[in-house]
Formats: sequence, C-alpha cells, structure tokens
Amino acid sequence: MKIYFRKTFEYNPHHSGLPKYESYEAVTRQLYSPGIVDFDSKERFDLQTFCSSLKRCQETARIISSGEITVLDELREVKFSLHNLVSQEEFEQRGSSLVRERFIQSFINDTLLEKRENIRKRIYKVIKLIGRGDNDKLVVSHSFTMKMFEACLQKNLNIFRDSDLISEVIFVQTETYPFGGGFVVRI
Repeated sequence: MKIYFRKTFEYNPHHSGLPKYESYEAVTRQLYSPGIVDFDSKERFDLQTFCSSLKRCQETARIISSGEITVLDELREVKFSLHNLVSQEEFEQRGSSLVRERFIQSFINDTLLEKRENIRKRIYKVIKLIGRGDNDKLVVSHSFTMKMFEACLQKNLNIFRDSDLISEVIFVQTETYPFGGGFVVRI
C-alpha cells in the first residue's frame, strides 16, 4: 500500500494586526490556526484521507481529496515556541533556516513544548491506524510532523531512541517541504 503525505497549502500566519514574529509564535504554539490562502494544486486524490485537526490542513484535505476524511489531533504540528528557538532579531535576519537549526537542537535536547515521548506516541498511533487494510491513503499534515513520519517510515530511523538522527531528515538550509508538497511511502 502507498501512503501519500502532503503538507498543508500556503497560509497567512498574520493574526489580528500582530507583527510577523508574534503571529508565527501564535501559530507555532497552536494558539491561532489560520486558513489557507493559496491552493493552486493539480493533485487530486480519491483515497481515504487523514488530516490534522488544524484549520489549514482540513481545508487542504477537502480541496485535494474526494475520499472520506478523518480528522486527527495526532497529525497536528509538533508544538514548539518560536520565542524559545529564536529572538525576533535572529528571526528577521536568518528566518526559517535558523528555526530549523534550533528545532533540531531542541528535538535532540528534548526541550520543545512537546516532549519527544509524546511525539513518538502520536506518530506510532497514526502509523498503526493508517497501516490498516491494503488501500492507499492520503495524510495531510505539517512540516515537522511529516519529517517525523519520513524518518520513521521512509528512512527507517529510530529518531526517538537516537535523537541525533533527526538531522538526517531535517536540513538547516533546505525547506522541509513546499506548501502542498510531500512524499510517498510503501508500507
């Protein structure tokens, strides 16, 4: 069976007139769930679909899937605080590459808002769920959560036992996935 993983379509993180940095903080803490703003996609799936409970993933799933959609909290983004990773000045100067660098270090040190053990439990809960049956499936989620699935399913890395391995799937200078992009695995 094939599992198609796709990242949410593009969204605008700006919220209620907050500056960009503060708006991203609200999104990374999951205090604000923006809708999508761009959904130019040629991909369409008629598959059983699983998506994050955050608004942008549900909207993405409804656009690209005509199959039954199951909404799962376990597919939400890994919860972290932008403020804990980078200062506003650092964010303005180095942006996402520094966020990825610090995310990797925080994952290794287990200092994200969400503990590695909790991330592991929800990733393996979803793997068990999507592994049922022989039919292909679609999963719509978020960048860092998808990287966890990529590590476990595509690269067979036990990032939860050997957290340093996370640097084999998240690269500081490379975007995780483009909006609407992703990967496919056979299980």
